[in-house]
Amino acid sequence: MVLFLIILSLGVLGAWRIHLHGTDLDGASHHLANEQLPGLTQIHRLQLEIVTIEKLLIELRHQGVDPSLVLSLTQARQRVLDLVSLGALEGHSPALVQLLLQGADQLDELLALSGEGVSQGQRLDSAFEATLVSASRIQSELSSLSNQLMFSARRYPNLVHSLNEQAMEMALWANLVLWFLVGAIIYLLRLYVTEHRHSLRLTSFAKRNPDPVMASDLNLAVEYANPAALSLCRLLGLSGPASLIEQLKPYAESLVEQGDELLERELEIGNCILLVRLVLLKSLSQVQFHLKDISKARRVEKNMEHQVNHDFLTGLPNRRQFERDLRFWLKESQHDVVVGMLHLDRFQRITAAIGFEGGDSVLKGVTELLRNQLSKEADPDAQLSLYRFESTRFAMLWVTPFERTRVETLAERIRQGFAPPVACIRTKRRFHFTLSQGFAATGLSERDVDSLVRDADCAAGRAAALGGDRLCIHTPEQGDMERRRVQLEQDLRYALERNQLQVYYQKQCNQQGQVVGAEALLRWQHPELGVVPPDEFIGLAEQSGLILEIGEWVLEQACLQVCSWNCQGGEMGVAVNISARQLMDSKFVERVESVIKRTGVDPRMVEFELTESMMMENLARGKEVMLRLKDLGICFAIDDFGTGYSSLAYLSQLPFDVLKIDHSFVRQLPRDPYYCKITKAVLSLAKTLDLTVVAEGVEYSEQQRWLARHGCDLMQGYLHGRPMPIVEFGKLLKVEALAH
Repeated sequence: MVLFLIILSLGVLGAWRIHLHGTDLDGASHHLANEQLPGLTQIHRLQLEIVTIEKLLIELRHQGVDPSLVLSLTQARQRVLDLVSLGALEGHSPALVQLLLQGADQLDELLALSGEGVSQGQRLDSAFEATLVSASRIQSELSSLSNQLMFSARRYPNLVHSLNEQAMEMALWANLVLWFLVGAIIYLLRLYVTEHRHSLRLTSFAKRNPDPVMASDLNLAVEYANPAALSLCRLLGLSGPASLIEQLKPYAESLVEQGDELLERELEIGNCILLVRLVLLKSLSQVQFHLKDISKARRVEKNMEHQVNHDFLTGLPNRRQFERDLRFWLKESQHDVVVGMLHLDRFQRITAAIGFEGGDSVLKGVTELLRNQLSKEADPDAQLSLYRFESTRFAMLWVTPFERTRVETLAERIRQGFAPPVACIRTKRRFHFTLSQGFAATGLSERDVDSLVRDADCAAGRAAALGGDRLCIHTPEQGDMERRRVQLEQDLRYALERNQLQVYYQKQCNQQGQVVGAEALLRWQHPELGVVPPDEFIGLAEQSGLILEIGEWVLEQACLQVCSWNCQGGEMGVAVNISARQLMDSKFVERVESVIKRTGVDPRMVEFELTESMMMENLARGKEVMLRLKDLGICFAIDDFGTGYSSLAYLSQLPFDVLKIDHSFVRQLPRDPYYCKITKAVLSLAKTLDLTVVAEGVEYSEQQRWLARHGCDLMQGYLHGRPMPIVEFGKLLKVEALAH
């Protein structure tokens, strides 16, 4: 409306300005047409008449009085008076009119004198002169007035042009303003239409919204409810929107009282879970209720959470749930707990026999055995829960202070509960199982989830390593040992390159006490832990594969020492321990050949010591490697004889040259008759098989005398010398006799 008033006002103003310009133009035209042009015409006619009169006067003066000339003058005078009588000159020059009238009177006087004759000759001449002078003045005034009118007339085109330009400028600006206003009107109309459509959509949104929407005043009286809200009321069994708002009244009143703009709550009304969003619109004095039924989403979410936190095969809570529960009891409830890890022994053999599907069936049966047994141990004061960690590992969470006897009793009952066989539904076969059980508890381990799980799992691993079907309980000492093992395993990777490994040598002597050889023994000088014994890190080296590199280095060092010892023509050999990992390495023979070539050692001066258990792991492969090395000239000794299988069958099949009696037998000599008999039997067997016998661990002279009396060839032990670094061993060789 305002824009239309502005346009109307601008139109009126423009019309008024154009009217003014038209009036000015009309006035100028009227003045030109009605005043200036007639005036110019009269002036020109008057000028012509005045010239005619002057001409007639001159003729009359020269020719004398002539009636025809007088008549012409009279007629010319009358025409001048007629022109003056038109009044066109009065508006331009009243003085000129008076001058014309005076000239007419003078002409009348001249004509009168000319009629009187010659008697008036002198006066007639004077009248002629006066009339001509008056005509000349009139002619001059007419010329001046004519020039003025002509100048004024010449200004009219400029005036018309100026007025036209102003009118065109005004029309142009009027068009521009009009177009601008039209554009503004169109833009505002589009905004209005868009806003109107948006308002219509917003108005229809609540009605078409699939979610319930209601509105009330600040007193919670219902003002609006969309169809979805009415459907929800019917679903909840309510009489209408007022009843539903009554259910939400406490929250709405709180929103109004506190003046908040938004309040969200998740409420359970009837059999539905609703997400309620209350919006306070102060400007409208209105409370809006936006509701959403999330019952289905919550059921799906609960089902997904159950799947995430439970094992799909057994239905037991999984590791994720176990860690959440354990963290709750440790952190939030501050309870003492016992954590158990149960490893199913030798289950891989079952899956190898019946396949993975059959294995899954058996695992379900195992789970039922565990579940049933733990349900019998249920105690309201000490919650006991079962979880499946992964594969064949189960976990227990026992919310109770640690007592060794109670843990041992529980473990024994679980073991007894595994006495019944487990049937495989798929194959109809039945299997018996055992468990390796490991336990950790607060007070024995650090009070955090990772430490308890780690310690319990390590304890179960130790139980499995001991053969399974047994219990191990974690202790702080075992924890220290495990941490030490981890540190050693990591540091061992850099021990060789950091020159922390050393080769010690322990001499071997004959019955006369002469040095005939030495055994190379590896030692680790750890920068923090000091000297680490071989039995503590050799196993780690084998497990990590570092034994291949380390073993080759030890062999090379020993060979170099043999070359150094025998450079003067001696025949002192060296014995080097070989691990199972080295013997089974596909490139072991090539490695030995390379060392022999690099060092130039006589292979006959090198002896490899192998244990009984090592050879029994893969007898065929071990025999093949030994024969290939035997071809190179390497000698072989069977180490720790009597502590392993001690099978005559493999002892006779393998190309051994030396038999070493374990120190556990030598230690009992000669006090224990039982060990004396066994040692005599071993010595007799070695002689029968033509093997050189070396007794390890000889510490006392009576042991040496007994062994020498019964035919032992060589002896090795603290009696003859401890293992020592190469520098000290070299000094020893300089003062002791060598056998030749």
